[in-house]
Amino acid sequence: MSSHTATSERTPLLQSGNGHAHGHDTSPSSVETIVDVDAHNHSPHDQKTDTFMTNFVFWFFESVLYIFFREIRIRGLQNFPKSGPVLVVAGPHSNQFIDAIFLWTHTPRRVRFLAAKKTMDRRGVGFAARTMQSIPVERPQDMIKSCPGLIHLPDPVNQPRFICGRGTSFTRDLKPRDSISLSGAGSAEVAEIISDTELHLREPFRNPSAVQMLTRTAPRSFGGSVEAPEVSTDESSSSWRETITRSYSTIFAGGMWSSSRPGANSVNLPVGTSWKRVPFVDQSELLQNVMRRLYEFEDVVGIFPEGGSHDRPEFLPLKAGAAVMALGAMAAHPDLAESGKPVRIVPAGINYFNPHRFRSRAVIEFGEALEVDPVLIRMYQRGGESKKVAVARLLEQIKTALKAVTVTAPSYEILTIIQVARRLFRSIDQRMSLIRNLYVTRGLMKGYLANMDDPQVEALAHSLADYDRWLTELGVKDHEVDTISTIGGGRALALLLSRLAALLFIVPLSLPGSILHLPMTIITEIISVQKARQALRESSVKIRGYDVLGTWKLLVATVLLPTFYAVYSAILFFLIYDRSTYSPVPDTYRLSLGYALLLSVFSLTLLLPAMGYATVRMNEVALDILRSLWPLVAAFVLPSKEIENLRRRREELKDSLAAVVRLYGPK
Repeated sequence: MSSHTATSERTPLLQSGNGHAHGHDTSPSSVETIVDVDAHNHSPHDQKTDTFMTNFVFWFFESVLYIFFREIRIRGLQNFPKSGPVLVVAGPHSNQFIDAIFLWTHTPRRVRFLAAKKTMDRRGVGFAARTMQSIPVERPQDMIKSCPGLIHLPDPVNQPRFICGRGTSFTRDLKPRDSISLSGAGSAEVAEIISDTELHLREPFRNPSAVQMLTRTAPRSFGGSVEAPEVSTDESSSSWRETITRSYSTIFAGGMWSSSRPGANSVNLPVGTSWKRVPFVDQSELLQNVMRRLYEFEDVVGIFPEGGSHDRPEFLPLKAGAAVMALGAMAAHPDLAESGKPVRIVPAGINYFNPHRFRSRAVIEFGEALEVDPVLIRMYQRGGESKKVAVARLLEQIKTALKAVTVTAPSYEILTIIQVARRLFRSIDQRMSLIRNLYVTRGLMKGYLANMDDPQVEALAHSLADYDRWLTELGVKDHEVDTISTIGGGRALALLLSRLAALLFIVPLSLPGSILHLPMTIITEIISVQKARQALRESSVKIRGYDVLGTWKLLVATVLLPTFYAVYSAILFFLIYDRSTYSPVPDTYRLSLGYALLLSVFSLTLLLPAMGYATVRMNEVALDILRSLWPLVAAFVLPSKEIENLRRRREELKDSLAAVVRLYGPK
């Protein structure tokens, strides 16, 4: 990958996230690593402790990323400490294993990531994780176990922590500090196990959906029954207890049996719900190991504080581990600060543009390193409630630092609105590099969230959403509106014919490689979709499972490519070897054993990989041409009045967006 010195330029934003954007696009189809000035005046990686296998895996992963992604930009390497202990906190964790590979291959110092032990125990992925010298972590979510019986809340209003079971064996299946998990409705920690059918929780279930599952009843009647009312899941309710009380007062006011209600001979019996055990995992040994890596070896340790990967548009709640590691290391060894080598926390924002798609784009940004406040260290050392406050405050600082280097949204609807606004903003400023594109998106998001209740901003958001729906109905992209509204019929026809001619030239060239790679493409797509569905079934936080698609495409292709290339090379050897009995190749074109082997090895190591890469690039160009055909067709198909209305609406929205930026943007 090539490195370039980036120039600085100010990006006017609705709310500025970081004042500068670096780098300009030179070729949209080339992968470039853009770094800041003087970011590489030290060795990219400490190679002294690296084995040959580590360096080989590093080179392999870097090459794979180069092929998988169309464009990669790195910013903020000057913020990465050149020495001393470093804790890298990365997010959002939206591309499973690829996130760790990205950071491992693009940080100035070698990073040892915390990785799930479940992952490290696997064959292929586990080998890579061990080669990357990852630190294994036992995660409770990897040890969830379904347990027999059903559980229910007899009295959610007066005894919300008391759980009863039917067909359960709490004394066998649970221990204090384990958690009870309900599918898609959260979990609660066990405080005391009374018997096989009774226990107390440390804190009650706060999710109204969980309470609804635990308090479902089935009418058993001898002349009537009373149906249980539905639980309101309105999060704006003043408190979970008020929600529960209001929803279930009609059930529990007179007890399960009540002769004062209609259907005096009826009873509502609790149905309950199935449950799972989440074991408590003592992470003290892990924390001690990580803290030792920090203060004794001055290592760089990487962690994804959200825990598992996900495909949500916003951060999951951050785990306290990162804050505990930093505070614990500094509290145990205060001499680190005195020696000028305190534990520094570096936020790493991983920003993808369609992360699950082949040949997409990515930007990794390292924020300014955080140093742990001495006040928080002293609070942590005092223990008790003071320790909890210190961890919470540092965790909030980490969250703020991560948000400064990423783009997140409370919902996909808001994210869609911001993306439409960014495209319109881009049409105002045509020269937008990938990094500047990211900063515009981040700035618009910050500005919108800060002013979303303003009538002018709210009206603009509704207009942008309507405009996006209009484009979808017409099958037109925003950047194509100007083309279909300004191009003349003769010129449109000429461009259409010229691009069709280009397609007719490129497609035959890429056809042999496309046919050879078609089986791999189909198998990769099938397996990755299956894995995404499986991950979605097993997760309560994923929306579509997109976070595992890219990883599995990469993993499956990594195995299939050399396998198919070896098969193709073996077939070639069979065809051209002069002693092959059933080869249809004429004897004139047969080769002796040595030459046949040499040509087969050449095919395996050079010819087929080169053909594969050439096919990727040609298909990429062909797809770009194919996408550009519809605007030319639309110029003939769509009514001229609708095209003009669409263009006029676009110009109005651009003016409205510019006005809002001037009103709420940095002065």
